[in-house]
Amino acid sequence: MPKNRKRNGELVDGWFMRKKKNIPSLNESIFYCIERSTKYQCPAAYGVSNTTRAVRLIRPHINHEKDKLANNVNLGRQHLKENANSGTVREVIDDMRFTFGTDTSMMMGDYNAKRRLVHYEKSQSNSEKN
Repeated sequence: MPKNRKRNGELVDGWFMRKKKNIPSLNESIFYCIERSTKYQCPAAYGVSNTTRAVRLIRPHINHEKDKLANNVNLGRQHLKENANSGTVREVIDDMRFTFGTDTSMMMGDYNAKRRLVHYEKSQSNSEKN
């Protein structure tokens, strides 16, 4: 299993970022661009205040644009993984489709791809319990 598989991302200033670390002395968290380890090699880093959620730019984004649909696809996959055990496969997929819309659902792939993702997450959570 990849070492960063369980890291969740979140939207920061319209970009999909993952939390790297917490800096208690500054009372902020450092976020890296999710495209850092892909073909884009984006070095973007933001500092986000833990209290006010104010964003401080450390390094700008390069080699890719802000894409709302791609961000929603990432959030939709994350939603499926987090809610895999909250009902039947059909209920989980329908909830994701209702939350993020049909465009996001279509970009994520067909029903079988989403079904495999939910089944995989259910099996992972069952193996962790044992």
